[in-house]
Amino acid sequence: PASPSPPAPVPGVPGAVGGAKINLIDPRWEQVADAYVVRPPDGVKWKAAVHFTGGAFAAILPQITYNLLLQSLADRGVVVVATPYSTSFDYNRCVNEAFQKFAAAKELMDTEVDPASGVAFASLPLFGMGHSLGSVVQVLGSCQAGPLQSRKGNVLLSFNNKPATDAVPMFGGAVGDQLESVGLGTLAPMVSSMFKSPGALNDNMSGASAMLNQLMANPSNLASLAPMLSMFGISPDQVNQLLPALEQLKIINQDMRSGKTEFTPSPDEIAETIQSEYPSIRNLLIKFNDDGIDETPVLEGRLRALANRAEVSRVNLPGGHLRPLLQASPQSPQLQQRPEVVDGLGLSLEADVAPVVTSMPDPNKENIGALADTVMKWMGGRMPRLPSPPPAL
Repeated sequence: PASPSPPAPVPGVPGAVGGAKINLIDPRWEQVADAYVVRPPDGVKWKAAVHFTGGAFAAILPQITYNLLLQSLADRGVVVVATPYSTSFDYNRCVNEAFQKFAAAKELMDTEVDPASGVAFASLPLFGMGHSLGSVVQVLGSCQAGPLQSRKGNVLLSFNNKPATDAVPMFGGAVGDQLESVGLGTLAPMVSSMFKSPGALNDNMSGASAMLNQLMANPSNLASLAPMLSMFGISPDQVNQLLPALEQLKIINQDMRSGKTEFTPSPDEIAETIQSEYPSIRNLLIKFNDDGIDETPVLEGRLRALANRAEVSRVNLPGGHLRPLLQASPQSPQLQQRPEVVDGLGLSLEADVAPVVTSMPDPNKENIGALADTVMKWMGGRMPRLPSPPPAL
């Protein structure tokens, strides 16, 4: 295929490149090649670079689904390169898509220079970071990454490598929660029902794929769906922004039509790959206490058994499987909806009330901030290395 046009420079960052602003969530996001990048704010020195891959179905729009977590890392000095990829039964397809996108973005960004310190992007320590399926992608990608993508370590959150018979029903709940997080909660029950089992998913996928084919061929068809969408409190514009996420259903449908009903490589094959090819790098494993589908202990055992003695640190944190997907809480609208209350208090809405509303503590921001602090502490080498367990007798 023809090479894309060179991206435009990013204002304020010497040597930086990027495309048009991504306005779905926050203008700080920039598109570089097919990846999405968020840099530290002005005046914050660059400390590290992170290649991020998200979990199943959330991974295609990381600048939306993981916005709060990734911006929190950027606020602490991390240049985050998030690479979208489509969920598939073929893990190698996910790995190739994510790592090829990262390689293309890195090539364009290597000449960027931190305005605060003069350090080039290419000189920053590089870490991989993945959540759920994204942690599987990082593990497999690390086993085959070339020298340009070699990293100092991996941050692996909520590692999950379950077979499809167990994972597909869990995807339904996860997709429903993700719809809630982007304001489409009214669709959650309908979409979640599609994932009751691999068989139910197969039965439901053909119709969904046909509808998506029509929308992708002519996005103006969304206008004809406006009356139906309005019943769910959804605008065509919202759906248009999320079409890349919905398009993943076509990938799953294609997999099933070709006879794929299980993830490949299998958990046993992934274990063999880790044993023979995983590099000797640092690893931070994060397990959330209320995560019923986490398999971090399994991964920890495999990494600790490596002959190359890869460094492993593991922390258990409060929360569930979807903690990394938390978004900023909406501001309370009560005072703005009742201006007579404001008048009665002798306050000016713009001058007095708005600062109070916007300065209220956000528990989600505090929650995600604590998670980002844990990651930064480990990256800086300030988390003690946990001793390996004694060998089995």
